[in-house]
Amino acid sequence: MTPALVAISVTGTIVPVLLLLVLHATRHDLDPRYRYVSEYVLGPRGRLMVAAFFVLAAGGTALGVALLRGASNPVEVGAAILLLAWSAGLALAGWFPTDPSVGDAPPTPTGDWHNRGARWAFQAIVGAATFRSLAALAIDDWSPVELAASCLLVVGYLAMTRGYRLIPVGVSQRAFLVSAVVWLLVTGWSI
Repeated sequence: MTPALVAISVTGTIVPVLLLLVLHATRHDLDPRYRYVSEYVLGPRGRLMVAAFFVLAAGGTALGVALLRGASNPVEVGAAILLLAWSAGLALAGWFPTDPSVGDAPPTPTGDWHNRGARWAFQAIVGAATFRSLAALAIDDWSPVELAASCLLVVGYLAMTRGYRLIPVGVSQRAFLVSAVVWLLVTGWSI
């Protein structure tokens, strides 16, 4: 991976985490246990959340391009394309603000598009991690750390999509996002 792509990928992964930490520290009106991170876009400092979406999308795009450049088989190409789909889904989710998760109001068209982008992104990054792990295992060129990060991502996704009955939605989504950040950083450093 070129130094420029490394810098963009790492920066594009770390900066959104820092922005979310600022939002968590300054927005006491949203209970992080029960509210999605996307809801920080609603209200004061909402632009920080929009920036987090787009910066994370840029970091994912840089990593996707780097993976695509280094791909040596169709499975690795698939992983790169899915990582680019993650970035596109994040950009879509960032462009369209979410609806509040509380209340009885029907979903708005922008909230619906936000949710579509988020679902697309979440599924795409899990697919990218799975494809990348399969490609590495097939050629016996795998890193235990990267494989562990991929497994953590899958567990995080399952916690978010299936564990919400046991774990508050805000907690399960944040667990998934932490696992995604870990996977992005480990993958960026391993190529």
